[in-house]
Amino acid sequence: MKYRGLTYDKSTDSYKWVYGLPSYGFETEEIAEIGTPQGDFYDIDPATLGEETDYRDRHGKPIYTGDITTLKVNGEVREFVVDRATVDREYNALPGFKGETVKVESITYNRMTEAQMNAMEAYHEMGAECFVLVSFSFCDFYRIPWTEWNDMLMLYGRKYMKRCELEKYRIKEKGNILYFLDGLEAGAENG
Repeated sequence: MKYRGLTYDKSTDSYKWVYGLPSYGFETEEIAEIGTPQGDFYDIDPATLGEETDYRDRHGKPIYTGDITTLKVNGEVREFVVDRATVDREYNALPGFKGETVKVESITYNRMTEAQMNAMEAYHEMGAECFVLVSFSFCDFYRIPWTEWNDMLMLYGRKYMKRCELEKYRIKEKGNILYFLDGLEAGAENG
């Protein structure tokens, strides 16, 4: 795995990306620096920490979590923040039993920042239809109503949703087109 973070270079009076492994800063519980393969450590802004994904942009450069990407939907360009679904649980077959390791993919409640959640709630209170867009490996996309995302703990008894629970929110697609608004009625929030 490769990570990057933004650091301030005093010698050039500018910011630059540094690549390596994240490290906790001195006397802090927050990742605050990157250790490079050369053994150097750079202080970074923790909000800029990103993990390299398996994807490349149209110029062949790696895409990192936290990057803002664009996707053309019905002729309109939309922006999305790159994130990863996590493998939340791994179930292993016990010795002597037939079976195999099963991984359960899920998306956790804390994938959204507090600022994003506050904005969603504010728009929801103004009457907007709000959704959280979730993707697994940029192949399957789901449109989760904000009310369900926000009440995840009450509805599921936990702060994550399993991929299999998202099927009712799958976004229809045909070719390279995602139908984000398909099935929505004006004034009604539904999946």
